[in-house]
Amino acid sequence: MPELHDALKQAGTQVYEPVSRFELEVPAENAGAVLLNLVECGAVPETTRGQGCNCLVEGTIPARTVRSWSSGCLD
Repeated sequence: MPELHDALKQAGTQVYEPVSRFELEVPAENAGAVLLNLVECGAVPETTRGQGCNCLVEGTIPARTVRSWSSGCLD
């Protein structure tokens, strides 16, 4: 595989980590804790906006952390 790595480097190719987009609606009083937890998992919240008593959070999260983050929310 060193040949592949060298060829990609020589071509100027950049490899990025796969991410998933998310949209969460959470109670406004929990938004701070949810945002903190998302950031700790490597997520990038892009927009947050209030919707009545709830808060809508949209952003991206590394695909490798989606399963562990979502299963942790169900505990």
